[in-house]
Parts: sequence; structure tokens; C-alpha cells
Amino acid sequence: MSDSDVHESFLTVSGYRYLKIASVILIAATAAYVLAPDPGEPHGGTWQGYGLGGVAGAILLFLSWFGIRRRRYATSVVPLRTWMSAHVYLGLALIPIALLHSDGDLAFNFHGLFFFIVLGAVVTGLVGLLFYVRNPPLIASNRGGMQLDTMISEISGIDQDLRALASKLPNEVNQHLRTAEAETAISTRRGGAVNTQSTAAARAKSAIETLDLPGYSPHLLSATRKAVSLLVRKDVLVQRARREVRLRTQLRVWLFLHVPFAVAAVAGLAVHVFSVFFYW
Repeated sequence: MSDSDVHESFLTVSGYRYLKIASVILIAATAAYVLAPDPGEPHGGTWQGYGLGGVAGAILLFLSWFGIRRRRYATSVVPLRTWMSAHVYLGLALIPIALLHSDGDLAFNFHGLFFFIVLGAVVTGLVGLLFYVRNPPLIASNRGGMQLDTMISEISGIDQDLRALASKLPNEVNQHLRTAEAETAISTRRGGAVNTQSTAAARAKSAIETLDLPGYSPHLLSATRKAVSLLVRKDVLVQRARREVRLRTQLRVWLFLHVPFAVAAVAGLAVHVFSVFFYW
């Protein structure tokens, strides 16, 4: 299963396996909370509080372990759609179970902060889910049957063709072509796509079309029109390449937010458990 297939089946994988698991866990947790005697004070220091906390902690550790396993082994061992299905449904169930565990008592202390760290991990995970659902089909549509490497190779080939035309073109045209080649950028050094909608090729084309082309000889006019045609093709390819880089970058950038939240959540769980059993 490739990333491009994720949006088709991750919510329904194995007959909604993880939705069913998450639903059963959430229903059982809610029943335990509702049917338990009123402890008289809103905190998780009761048998149902400890039980619900244990369930929430187990889900958090499972999702963390599953995420590590997903990155360590081939997708044939843990298909991406299975990994995402577990994270979506169990991650969504984690928040209400954590609230039941605390009885909604989110005090201004480490334990309250720990809840919001877990919430941050879930929210950033949902943002990643949005990108994984939306971006693969957009990438496929944008490519027009071409891979990114092929686009870049063709852009390079167009620049070579334009340089080969140099001897047939006037200096005023060559100046714009050299500028177009020098200023062509697909992405920044950080890997993010260039945001501007205007490409160097498009600007060069517009500048050349403002020249006194009708005054050129037929030979120069033919060569100039050929150069303009190449610039049009280059503009299309650069725009496509930029869109693909931007979409592919979005699939990775969310991890820079999600992974720190996930690591902090696991560390927070350890501190939370230690402080509860040794200081409360």
C-alpha cells in the first residue's frame, strides 16, 4: 500500500476494525464513569479514575509504539492505512477517556498541562491526517503523468535549448533568457516551495513580448518565437514542480509538530504516573 492509496481505505480498513475497538473502549469507559459511586471530589484518585487513567495511558503507549514500528519496518509489515486507522480512531477516543479519568478537573498544574500536551498530539495528528487525505490525489493530478525528477530534467533541457538559440537571438532577448535561467527556483534551501505565483520564465516571456518583435527579420522573429514557446513550456513545468514540492513538504512538515508533542506526551505520562503514586 502506497501513500497515494491511503485516502481510499484507511477509515474502513479491516471492516472498521479500529473504529469498533475505539467505540467499545469508549463505551466501557463511559459506563465505568457513570455507574461508579460519586467520589465526592473531582479527581482521578478513585478506582475508576485509576482504571480510566490506565486505559488512556495504554492507548497513548500503543499509539507511540505503533508509530515507531511504522517508521522502523517496511510498509508491508505495518500498512500505512492500518497505522493511520489506529491513530485516528484510538487517538480520538483518547481525549474523552482522559477527561473522564480526570473528571474534567484540569487544574493549573503539571497534570492539566499534560492533558493539553496529549491534546496537542491528537490535534497535530489530525492535521497530518488532513494532508494525507488531501495531498496524494492533488499530487497525482498536478503531475500530468510526469514525476518530479522528469519535470526538473525537462526544465534543464529547455534551458539547454534556449542557450543553443543564443547565437540566433538579439542581445536584448538573450538578456531576458539569461535572467530567466539564473532566477529559476523550484524550492528554498529549507525545502519549502517558493510561494510566488510568477516564474522567471513567465516574466521573461512577458518582457520579450514587449520588444519590437515586428521589426525583427523573419529569421530573428522565428528564433524569438521559438524561445517564447520554450519559455511557456518552462513556466508550466516550474509551476507544476513548485506545487508538488509544496504538497510533498506539507506531508512532512506536520511531523515536526506532531512528533515533539507525541514524545512530550509519553514523557509527561511517566511524570504523571510517578507523581500520582509517590506524591499523592
